[in-house]
Amino acid sequence: MRRLHENTHRLSARSGLTLTAFVQRADVVRSILYRIGRPLRGSTAWKIARAYAATAGIITKATNAQIIVVVN
Repeated sequence: MRRLHENTHRLSARSGLTLTAFVQRADVVRSILYRIGRPLRGSTAWKIARAYAATAGIITKATNAQIIVVVN
């Protein structure tokens, strides 16, 4: 199971995008970013991580550790 890290909003703001621009870039609905702590589909988590990586200019694998929390 994957969920958004509680720092996701802060990190997306630090990347220079508004939440609206961030979700548009990630191609997810805005309400997904308010699901911190709740389960996400793997494909949704991947979209969010890729969008953040592209915006922040970092490697996607490093992004996963910052944005996505994997819970067993």
